[in-house]
Amino acid sequence: MGTQYFLADDFEQGVVSMMNKMNAIVAQEDSPLHDYMESQDCRTGQFAFRWMVCLLWRELTIDTCFRLWDTYLAQLDFFPHFHVYVCAALFVSFSETLLDKKDFVELVTFLQNLPLLQWKNADVAQLTSTALRLLQLDPCTHEAEEADGAPAEDVWRARRDVTLWRYNAERRVKKIGWEVIRCRCGTALVAKVLLLIVSVAVLVLAVLLSLVLAILDRLRLRRLRRRLRRHRSRASAAGKVLAALTKQGSGGGSDALPPGDSDAKMV
Repeated sequence: MGTQYFLADDFEQGVVSMMNKMNAIVAQEDSPLHDYMESQDCRTGQFAFRWMVCLLWRELTIDTCFRLWDTYLAQLDFFPHFHVYVCAALFVSFSETLLDKKDFVELVTFLQNLPLLQWKNADVAQLTSTALRLLQLDPCTHEAEEADGAPAEDVWRARRDVTLWRYNAERRVKKIGWEVIRCRCGTALVAKVLLLIVSVAVLVLAVLLSLVLAILDRLRLRRLRRRLRRHRSRASAAGKVLAALTKQGSGGGSDALPPGDSDAKMV
């Protein structure tokens, strides 16, 4: 496609031609804004050089910049020409804000730090749609299309439809991907919750079993202590009886028995 009417072979001259073309597009689309910028002596080269050279990489976020470049790749044979219209559409989209600026310093400061960090892919799609509209309204574009023998309206309508179709397809793919991730995360979460419940149940059962075993050991220990006391008392009584019998056999008589041992005496 013939774009050499504003692009030169030399890099610097080509960028200057692109900025001059952008200035002409702005003058055609928004003459009050163009006149106000001229009155403040704010030239396009003072802020748009970075837009042309970096392809808006420093203005947009990674996601939105990739979204814009995807549109450029869909029109690879024409994207240098189309990029100028995108920059013009970006500039015109802030027309009201720029007209509220009071002097040259505020204008340049704002244009060098555009509030684009909050932009989404839908904002970039709106920007490219505006750029396509500006491109269709530009008489130079129609002249170039007619010189190349291609129907400008049909070609750009088809390219616009392809771009919108790719954008919608990307949205569907991302939506399906998020749904898959959500399902996987939900399944993993349920499995983790079930595993946690089983672990807590096993821990509770282990604690209860240890408590039961401790209670049984304590009861068994009590029984053993009672039996020990009983055996000790019996051994003591037997010792006393043996001592009494030994004393009686030696001639002490039955009176030698200690008081309280009448039962032993009967034995």
